[in-house]
Amino acid sequence: ILMRLLKLLLWMTLIVCTAWGGAIVFGPAIITRAVNAAIGGKVEIRRLDVSPKLQVTASVIEFELDTPQNIPLRGMVRGFDLGWQFKDEFAIVAKVGPTRVEDIGSVKSAQFKFVPTSLFDWSSAEIEGALSTVNHEQIDIETVTIEAVLGDTFNVLKAVDLTLDNASVDILAMRAEKLKIETRDVELDTSI
Repeated sequence: ILMRLLKLLLWMTLIVCTAWGGAIVFGPAIITRAVNAAIGGKVEIRRLDVSPKLQVTASVIEFELDTPQNIPLRGMVRGFDLGWQFKDEFAIVAKVGPTRVEDIGSVKSAQFKFVPTSLFDWSSAEIEGALSTVNHEQIDIETVTIEAVLGDTFNVLKAVDLTLDNASVDILAMRAEKLKIETRDVELDTSI
């Protein structure tokens, strides 16, 4: 019986190591195919890489998407990083560098953190985000901070706190050192 347990342990170790190595080697091709299948080849990802820690990075992402209102959405993201962490809690972390969306605006950098209730319970989650140097024609915002709580399998936004620091709207000659927007219990038509 001891030999069978040892053999089972060795087989499980071999399977995990092979899957991990496969994710590192074949991950970029799989991710590229999945994105193209889901979005129809309208996203170009350059220098896509998967690290041994299973962190996904890309140097440039160019996209041309159609919104539900059939309005084309074109832009470019420089420096994309998607990873996960196990510090105090499990979290998925995404970071992007300079981002520009045609006819909408630009962001110098953005960082988002998605924290589910637990590793095995994804029925609700917290989202934290920060955007720096947001520009849109005559609107300039130094920092945007987002804190949100999703519930009921992502169909309800239980709370959203949006804070804008050093915001200015030139067309209205409006300036605000700090603008805070809060909403509670917003039901969504589709889950996020």
